[in-house]
Amino acid sequence: MTKQKKSIKVMRIYDYLKLSSKSPAFLVDRLWPRGVSKQAIKNVIWLKELAPLTKTRLEYSHDPEKFATFKSTYLKELKEKPLDLFKPILNNTYDEIILLTATKDLNLSAATVIKQYLSKNKI
Repeated sequence: MTKQKKSIKVMRIYDYLKLSSKSPAFLVDRLWPRGVSKQAIKNVIWLKELAPLTKTRLEYSHDPEKFATFKSTYLKELKEKPLDLFKPILNNTYDEIILLTATKDLNLSAATVIKQYLSKNKI
């Protein structure tokens, strides 16, 4: 039997809160999202160690013109992170992996970079 590849979805945490059925998910921001109680997302695993380093995050500052540089820097950081940090995602038994972020533009988020990294590395 071949192992089926999991789908990876990136979603804003605020949209996740609106869902009636909340699948397990992973918050991949370094900072806790404003206005979100930990009780409201008790089935979410916070993987802040996967988030970009503070220096990288601050240099990017969600400036769309800096995204290419941010992405390149962050991909290098992800390659250097211990595989153990990815274990909660890798050991997820669900067919869908949901990466959560508070970022307004999902296409320019660290969560999207993580998704690309996981997909490229066939995780």
